[in-house]
Amino acid sequence: MKIKTKKPLEKDICKMFMRRFEVMNAYKQFKKKMSIFHIANEQYNNKSYTISLMQMGLKAGVADYCLLMEGGRTAFLEFKRCKSSKLSSNQETFRDVCQSLGIPYEVFYEVDSAIDWIKRFSASF
Repeated sequence: MKIKTKKPLEKDICKMFMRRFEVMNAYKQFKKKMSIFHIANEQYNNKSYTISLMQMGLKAGVADYCLLMEGGRTAFLEFKRCKSSKLSSNQETFRDVCQSLGIPYEVFYEVDSAIDWIKRFSASF
């Protein structure tokens, strides 16, 4: 009998990613100094709060993470639960803006692939 396992939720993948990134960064496992932060851009149930955030500059579709690297390099990382999960139209628009500005934008479905990409990105210059 095959046991069916549930895919972790996107927020759980993000939490696992941050824990792993922070440990690796603390132990200088990357070629460059870097910092990463989550962009709180989730949907909120409180309409007036959402309107207030939009007035302060909240943009729909911004990626989950912004990676800042020594030397002024920037990249945006988006996590999705599984490969069948698609970017929303707002996320596609943000991706296109990043690409038009020459800023890397990557979509990941698992922590290992994101960490591997960051290692390659940090070693590429």
